[in-house]
Amino acid sequence: MPTVLLYCGHTVRQDVRSGIQRVVVEAARALIGRCNLRLVKWDVLDGQLRDLDLRDLRALFRSDDPPIGPHPACHRVRYRFVDTVENPETAWLLNPEIFYFVDRGTLQFAAMRAQCAEAGIRSAAVFYDLIPAVEPAYAAGRPPHLEYMVELALCDRIFPISHFSAASLMEFLADETELSVKQLDAIRARVIPAPLGEYREGEAWGQTLTVSSSAPLPHMVMVGTIEPRKQQVRLLKALNDARRRHPELENLTIDLFGSLHPDCAMALHAEIRRNPNIHYHQYAPEVEVAAAYERASFSAFVSAHEGYGLPIVESLQRGVPCLTASFGAMAEVANEGGCLTVDTLDDQAMVQGVLRMLNEPELIADLKRDIAKRPRFSWSDYVELMLGAFRDATAAQQRAEEAFRAAALEYCSAPSATALATDLHGVTWKITDNAADAAASTDRESGERASFLLFRELNGANIEDVAAADVLLTAHPEAEATIIEAAERESVRRILPPSAFFGMAASAEAVERAIAMTRQRARALALHDKTDMRCTMLRAFWSEIPHPPEKLAIVLSTFNRAGFIEHNVEWLLNQIDSRGLSVRCVVVDNASTDDSFHRLQRFVHHPRFSLVENPNNVGMLGNLHVCGGRLFAPYVWLTGDDDYIVPGRIEAVLEAIDSTPGLPLMVHNFAVYHRMQFSPTDHATQFLAEMQRLAPDPRGDGVRPINKIAEEHDNMFTAIYPLVFRADVLAACFDYPFTGIPFGDLTECVPTTKLLLGSYAYCPARWFAEVGIVGNAHNSWSAHRPRWHLVLMPLVLQLARDSGVDEEKVWTWLKVHDALFEDAVSISIDRSETANIHVPEDLNRAQWCFRKAFALDERLALAAPASIKQWVSGVKAPAIH
Repeated sequence: MPTVLLYCGHTVRQDVRSGIQRVVVEAARALIGRCNLRLVKWDVLDGQLRDLDLRDLRALFRSDDPPIGPHPACHRVRYRFVDTVENPETAWLLNPEIFYFVDRGTLQFAAMRAQCAEAGIRSAAVFYDLIPAVEPAYAAGRPPHLEYMVELALCDRIFPISHFSAASLMEFLADETELSVKQLDAIRARVIPAPLGEYREGEAWGQTLTVSSSAPLPHMVMVGTIEPRKQQVRLLKALNDARRRHPELENLTIDLFGSLHPDCAMALHAEIRRNPNIHYHQYAPEVEVAAAYERASFSAFVSAHEGYGLPIVESLQRGVPCLTASFGAMAEVANEGGCLTVDTLDDQAMVQGVLRMLNEPELIADLKRDIAKRPRFSWSDYVELMLGAFRDATAAQQRAEEAFRAAALEYCSAPSATALATDLHGVTWKITDNAADAAASTDRESGERASFLLFRELNGANIEDVAAADVLLTAHPEAEATIIEAAERESVRRILPPSAFFGMAASAEAVERAIAMTRQRARALALHDKTDMRCTMLRAFWSEIPHPPEKLAIVLSTFNRAGFIEHNVEWLLNQIDSRGLSVRCVVVDNASTDDSFHRLQRFVHHPRFSLVENPNNVGMLGNLHVCGGRLFAPYVWLTGDDDYIVPGRIEAVLEAIDSTPGLPLMVHNFAVYHRMQFSPTDHATQFLAEMQRLAPDPRGDGVRPINKIAEEHDNMFTAIYPLVFRADVLAACFDYPFTGIPFGDLTECVPTTKLLLGSYAYCPARWFAEVGIVGNAHNSWSAHRPRWHLVLMPLVLQLARDSGVDEEKVWTWLKVHDALFEDAVSISIDRSETANIHVPEDLNRAQWCFRKAFALDERLALAAPASIKQWVSGVKAPAIH
């Protein structure tokens, strides 16, 4: 039974229930008992999904006794939501809402989808229509709708509410974006039309109602928001204009239910004054709407454009025939029976349709009989269609894994077993004796990626080809010995992946570990594909997406360094003022206890300056979470209090924003200086004069893939101050609670590196060869340096290698960190510091990457195995990250 996380965050706060809210509530009711259901919302303060509590559930179901109780985790205080989801590989986040109805809602949608994807939870969304994006009358709604569609297209399953809506979505993406045919095909494969439910299971369907004898007049009902697109006023005017020619219209009573759009208000009331038989009820209780249907001869839903047409089926469910459009999604709904269709863009056709309903009792009778015979599709059927898609996706993966598992074990034990190549999780898994097959693992152009290779023998294979596999097993001792020997030679310039397993292929446990690794690697490759797609779509829509008036914000994170931050703000505001730059300078103070706040008061009245003060200290990364969570500008240059921007480089960034809009990142060459504290004689010009360039011979300026910009030096985006982020990318970098062990993993240390190399490596970014900023090389985390150089930098460099960074450079940089590790150990011992190097998991990865064994001082950690061969021959494999 799959786990479904149904997002209800907007609906629980709404008193009025529009069509979208009805879908949310009915889907929630129907999912109860059919899956492991968790109803969720978004916690803005924590930046996490959270379960609905009892108050939320009562609001959602409008009942003091909701049909489902709160999840036990709903009142926990600080935790990562995804950690509470059991079996994430079979869990789905289902989004039936449109997120831009709330402030920064689309960014919240992106964040929750990304958090779930990282944990292996797939995402799905209901797609309603393109109306705000394509209808001229809704031009103001186009920009946020475009931004929302970018995130929608990245979901693992998309459920349009009609076949018409599904076709419209794909046509729009093909016409208005620069997505490749391959990318469009990938989206199309995830699109599954799912028409909405027509009634609740157990309710009466299509009961033929007779008009009450107490209702002397023929009666028409119209339900839905009264707005230009839905054309209720247009129909009323056409009917009023036709009353002289058709006296039977004089007796027609018309009831309208729904909120009134301001653009229709004057026209509606003008038609009501012309005809006293028109009654407008606004949003009325359900009992009043039901009573109106009981009196009705027929209903009318004459919209010009719909994704579905929920009022049509709500009328049919009550046994009332409906007059509706002969085109689009409305015709799709009507074709199942019970409706009279006309061209609702033609006034005369609509009037003739109403006249037929009034003058042809046999037509009404036929339509009512058609309602009774109409195929029934309940809300239970609706959610079962979705659950079936979820189960199919999971089952397909499981079947493919099982087939591969059996083939791998057979290949290990049976010399006559044949090689196998199959697609699992979107990548090619191979069992082969041909080592050259591994070379395809990094061939993004061909689309072939070999994530798993299993060899009986190497047969003279090139070790570098073997190393190209993401997961590697050997089933023969000689092959194992050859690989170990090659790994210990410095002439082999590749870092063999830490996910490699040697000499254990005949073991079921080893195969399971390899499959888990491959699943994770496939997920990483899928993230690259989706971010490529996201960047392409955002660039296409960038000029239309709403942005704050200032294009760039320079955000400085500070804590207890009053001298540095005061001088830095003065330095920046002088540049902004002297050049007349439309740039905001922001300081986020992490509850400093020195006189930082007092010193910054002299800037608070500056029109380009903002000061944000945390009520309590949230830690270094926590403060960066605050910096990234505020929408100061479409681009953010995030720096520290002691990092100083070179004059002229702000203008270069602004020019790049104009000339290459929508890029996810801009990266400066940078330099460092050294200061433990700010002295009265210090000045930014002095720091610039002392700077040591990190990339003294850089490539020229230009737009390049992020993984190629990473090749300029070994920093790999671990320093944030040279980076100018698109605001949504910055928010995603620091979208964590940071409650784990400091320096425990990449998330708790360098989340920017993890995101940029792990998801955005192949996306284009702007590189500035000229030094743009000088940063203070002094830092306060020297106790972590042994772990940084031995454990975390190998992780960073391995991620770089997997993300397409030049492997010769990766190996060169790795050797640098080998020497730096030895220095860091000596310093830590001299200072009697305790380094948090964990064994054996930490050392397993480090030893393989460095190609050497580490006998650590007992004051730092336990001694590691004496050789790579001893480690390789052990039963324990490297930890899966």
